[in-house]
Amino acid sequence: GGAGAGATASGARAPRPREGWTPAGVRDGAANDLAKPTYFATQAKLRGNESFAARDFAGAVASYTEALEWLPGEAALHCNRSAAWFELGEAEKALRDAVAAASASPRYVKAHYRCALAYSTLGNHVAAVARMRKALELSLSSEECGRALARIEEACARDFLALNLVGHGDTVQDVSWRPPPPLPPQHRVDSPPSSPSPPEKSARPVLATASLDGTVRLWCGDSGILLHVLRGHEDKVTDLLWSRDGAYLVSLSLDQTARVWRVAVEGSAACVRILSGHSGRATAAAIFLEAARDRDPGGGPGGGHLLATSSTDCTARIWRPFDGPASPASPAAAEVGVLAGHRQMVTCLDFCSRLGKLATASADNTFRLWERHGGRGEGGFACTQEVDWGSGAVNKCLFVAVGEKDLLVTSHFDVKFERSRVLVWDMGGAAGWADGKLVAHAMHFEGFGGKVTCLDAAAFAEDGSVLLAAGCSDGTVRVFDLASKGDVMFDLVDEHLPAVGSASPSISALAFSPDGSKLATSGLDGRIHLWRSDDGTHVMTFNGHRDRICSLSWNREGTKLASCGWDKSAKVWKTGAL
Repeated sequence: GGAGAGATASGARAPRPREGWTPAGVRDGAANDLAKPTYFATQAKLRGNESFAARDFAGAVASYTEALEWLPGEAALHCNRSAAWFELGEAEKALRDAVAAASASPRYVKAHYRCALAYSTLGNHVAAVARMRKALELSLSSEECGRALARIEEACARDFLALNLVGHGDTVQDVSWRPPPPLPPQHRVDSPPSSPSPPEKSARPVLATASLDGTVRLWCGDSGILLHVLRGHEDKVTDLLWSRDGAYLVSLSLDQTARVWRVAVEGSAACVRILSGHSGRATAAAIFLEAARDRDPGGGPGGGHLLATSSTDCTARIWRPFDGPASPASPAAAEVGVLAGHRQMVTCLDFCSRLGKLATASADNTFRLWERHGGRGEGGFACTQEVDWGSGAVNKCLFVAVGEKDLLVTSHFDVKFERSRVLVWDMGGAAGWADGKLVAHAMHFEGFGGKVTCLDAAAFAEDGSVLLAAGCSDGTVRVFDLASKGDVMFDLVDEHLPAVGSASPSISALAFSPDGSKLATSGLDGRIHLWRSDDGTHVMTFNGHRDRICSLSWNREGTKLASCGWDKSAKVWKTGAL
């Protein structure tokens, strides 16, 4: 037989290398031109490591610099020198080395980690969060990266938190910015001469909060000063709705009433109407014009504006609360009519001003379309469509304009299989219509592993997209482009964590910025995530609430985001620089 493995030519077995043995070319690197750079760089790196361990960070910098002279661009050497610079308080130099390391080796976890620490120290928390999230992604499950990311997010919360509004005695269930007053008629070419002029005095930014303590509070959106406490409801207040000119605020309560408040320019307010008639709690509200031909571009509440409310009593009601003298002494409002026919609670409603249609969604698995027909139907409203698609309870409905086309978005929850569908219906009378009846949806979105908890839509001006976002109880957010026949743009998953004591990472609220460029999402974990709407890139995390978040609201300029939740507080975040 031939010589065995490890045998010499003479048949004798060669000795095994000693432990710690290095090739002669490296061991004698000082005399080997090819090995010399690696040899001397390795020796300098070892000295640098010893200096770093001894907390001689200046000595470590000198040794790592010597090593880089032999091996320029070596990622590990740049990363080690970044750590030494960081310990010396030289954050800018630490950042330069960390960026060089990440550029040389894009999947080097420590390089991104060092970048994040340096960015955070320099106050660039947006870049810090992005780098630490990259490090966490590359490391798969690094506890160190996770803890560091949490610390950076807490620093972000301190830097971006503009106001912390406390004073409510229970959960703050809803938050809403007052819209700015409309432009004067001389600045609005489409405004009829009869449109009421806005107040001469400039309106201060006002933020309204509704609480389960039974009150509504009005705050100055700049200073956080409490302007007014609105009392009168006999049970928890759940929802708020401003008129488009910001002159009226509607509050919904578990006491089965809605109240209408006249809000002055400076923020004082008084109750002018109490809307009682529902035998269950109100679930949603919408303000709209009584007739499409009377459209007022300014959005003022006078001149034929109506209010619709839906309720757990299986009805929706139409009110005329803005006409006549506003006197707290006689707060009763004229009820225009009751929209009956649903067999279970009416979960949601919305109004399309261009079509003059009102949509109501119900737990009876149907949604209905109503139109104003001057004397026909209850209070002049008649049901023109009842659609039962057999997809479960309809818990959300939302009208969305896509160019000249109007769409209705509905979400359907199948309780048996615990899954949802989102359907999109063309209201133009063409696609999905037969003999004047709506018989098929134009788009449908599947794959929701729970109940759709929130919907929002926005037009993204940069590319003409019309975005629809749907948040689900399974913790995911899906974003679609309705202008491109419902293409799925991206899914946002595994970002919101379950609340303490809960197995669900449910999305509790989401909202597009007014220009559609950013999307804010919140969950039961008390965290708010900001995303770029065009590609789903994560922008920032606000980690300030101590418990689940109930509602989000952007100001008209998109420079501030308000949030509220179970920790009995509302917060205002600065978003203008993001």
